[in-house]
Amino acid sequence: EQENIDLLIWELQNYSEKIKVTHTFTNSVEAQEHLRNNTTDVLFLDIEMPYLSGFELLAGLNHIEFDLVFVTAYNQYAIEAFKHNAINYLLKPVLQDDLKRTIDRLEARSAGSNNELDLRIESLLKQNQTENKTVSQ
Repeated sequence: EQENIDLLIWELQNYSEKIKVTHTFTNSVEAQEHLRNNTTDVLFLDIEMPYLSGFELLAGLNHIEFDLVFVTAYNQYAIEAFKHNAINYLLKPVLQDDLKRTIDRLEARSAGSNNELDLRIESLLKQNQTENKTVSQ
């Protein structure tokens, strides 16, 4: 629903300067097509939608390489949502504190990914230096 989308965008952008909403959809088929052809960092997804449910939308994707946050009015799908590795499951109307915790969690994951990548690169460089010394001797 466009009203819910607009409210979520407003709250996201007011909470974090790092968040940039690039696309929104009220048609789940169009959203699925976009996700198939574009990269996405985070997807805020409803469950009950026209055409495809949120779970059907996800099932139609080859790869899910983005963080996933469900935003829905239905609490009975929470277990299924977490089976899809959801970062969080927000119930409508979304409470500001719950959204803030979700954004904090997303930002921590993003920072952790960068730190983890830096550590992997550093480890590979050290390993390469050690192998080069061994070959030289």
